[in-house]
Amino acid sequence: MGSSCCSLEQADSSNKPEVIQFSHGFALLNDGRIDDVYDVSKTKLGEGAFGGVYLATHKDTKAVRAVKTTSRMALGGEAVEESKTLRRLNHPNIIRLYETFQDAKCVYLVLEACTGGELLDRIMEETRSVRWTEHKAATYFKQVLSA
Repeated sequence: MGSSCCSLEQADSSNKPEVIQFSHGFALLNDGRIDDVYDVSKTKLGEGAFGGVYLATHKDTKAVRAVKTTSRMALGGEAVEESKTLRRLNHPNIIRLYETFQDAKCVYLVLEACTGGELLDRIMEETRSVRWTEHKAATYFKQVLSA
């Protein structure tokens, strides 16, 4: 995939960034610092071309979430567009965006924590242990299409 361009240690909140504007949706655009609201693990759950994903726990509710860090410089407006799209979606087969934070260097997407692993890995594991049926393939395909 790629390397993380913005770790939590690199986050700089000294400069007030422009606010991401949303017309409507389900997620909260938080003006505060992510560290004020969440205890974010230093261990990466995953890594993409423009950032990493970390497990986080909400300090008040103890809800477990995933935090995707994305470098503002690397993506430009793409991080904003991803958050706008996710903010409008509410479907059981799509990861839910709960809130966003940002600073001068990064955008932080607070997402539903999904611990089941990658779909492809799961399919590969199942095909090794049991016979892969057309019915099972159709069930997975239907879930993907419904999203």
